Amino acid sequence: MSPAPATRPRIDAAQRRARLARRHLLAPEHRAATAEETADAVVALHASDPATVHLAACARLRAPDRTEVERALYDDRSLVRMLCMRRTLFALGTELAPVIASAAARPIAARERRGLVKWVRDGLDWDDARRNPWR
Repeated sequence: MSPAPATRPRIDAAQRRARLARRHLLAPEHRAATAEETADAVVALHASDPATVHLAACARLRAPDRTEVERALYDDRSLVRMLCMRRTLFALGTELAPVIASAAARPIAARERRGLVKWVRDGLDWDDARRNPWR
């Protein structure tokens, strides 16, 4: 076994940008074939606005096409939209969704529910002890 080099190789800004472009599928020769591959490459695609999912995916696809993104979101449902960190909506693969749900979405859902219950209680004079009048 050879000894470790005395110094680490130096990576300049251009090399770092090139590595990021490859890893994030932005370099033309490294683009993906499917919308699912694009989301997996960057963990999740920003999805707060309907256009942002399409733009982020198409920037990473070999053949940019909105129907490819719509297929993954609506037909195959292999990409799902989910509230993640800082209450931001993201589109991510179904395999990663349970991990993100337990790490980020559950705490957000609990906080949102508390806010909704407070709003209903204060705004509609709701009493938890009373029977639900809307049943």
